Amino acid sequence: MRSNIAPLMLSAGDAEPQAPALRSSIEKLPKKKAKKLIRREDSPIVKKLIKKLSAPIPQQISSDSTISLQTFPKMDVNSINFRELNDRIIKAEGDNQKTVLQLIHSYYYFRKGYRLWFDHYKKTYSDNTSNFLVNDKIRECFPD
Repeated sequence: MRSNIAPLMLSAGDAEPQAPALRSSIEKLPKKKAKKLIRREDSPIVKKLIKKLSAPIPQQISSDSTISLQTFPKMDVNSINFRELNDRIIKAEGDNQKTVLQLIHSYYYFRKGYRLWFDHYKKTYSDNTSNFLVNDKIRECFPD
């Protein structure tokens, strides 16, 4: 009389036995395709960002470059000029966008300058020493 129980088998890396039917169903599962590894420098997004950030910053010096807080008199229904208020909003948003872009450019070039000095020092020093020397270089620019 034969038993209906399937024999259990251990494979080399398994800690627990597996039935042959279970093992074959696991082997039939589709395997995920491995993501194609792209170097950071070859990433299209990084290339696009570098292209945008490497573009020169338009330097516009205008009398409106300082931020002034305006006070508004007590408003009534007849004194509201939506056109003027809308124009002020649009101008302020445009100025804000320019400021944000200048900030991003500044951070980008600060990082780039840091990296250039780090690579310069790394030719002769260890990573930690190179970081220390670059930080000293930056501190020289900011007197106490």
